[in-house]
Amino acid sequence: MAQSVSISEGAPHAPSLPKQSRIAMAALMVSIALAILDTAIANTALPSIASNLKAQPGPSIWIINSYQLAAVATLLPFAALGAAFGHRRLCWWVGHIHNCFGRLRPLNEPF
Repeated sequence: MAQSVSISEGAPHAPSLPKQSRIAMAALMVSIALAILDTAIANTALPSIASNLKAQPGPSIWIINSYQLAAVATLLPFAALGAAFGHRRLCWWVGHIHNCFGRLRPLNEPF
């Protein structure tokens, strides 16, 4: 007589990722989603930017291209710096430098 085997007994269990790996994956997914959203917003605002600059449609596309190129061009140097000095330390320094320049900017503007 044949034995019946339930599906749950015969199926191997999928390995679970550690909590730190799940958090890292979530951070990557959120950052990619924000980059896509940022590009979509810039592309949506392109007609308004072009009309304000009184630019033709062809050259106005270069506005978005240069914006995306500048964003992508910073990835490789910052990745190399993060590998050399540590990502956490690099993030701390970049955040503090950005905060300092952000606080000094209003001092340059007239009252």
